Amino acid sequence: MVLRMCYLVVGQTGQYGNHRVWWVAVYHTRDQAEQHVIRLNEVVEHISHYDEDRDTKLAEVKAGLDPQCRLGYTGTNYEVEELPLCKHLDEFLGLHE
Repeated sequence: MVLRMCYLVVGQTGQYGNHRVWWVAVYHTRDQAEQHVIRLNEVVEHISHYDEDRDTKLAEVKAGLDPQCRLGYTGTNYEVEELPLCKHLDEFLGLHE
């Protein structure tokens, strides 16, 4: 049995007790997930916690790239995590060949 992998885009913000982590998207190739992370990081790095139009910028991110996006005073980071797929999850996500 060949173990298939999926690639999860994960967002995080905050620190210590205020640290939050959430799932953004899942892909069947690392390259697709990394491209999503690059786009997200490019957008959120230009949004300051103190921007007057922060809510408008956040709404744009939520509408397109990350519906659960959270912005904290420590910034928001995205990364890719590799996860093994079990047969049933693979079928549920529609990632089977």
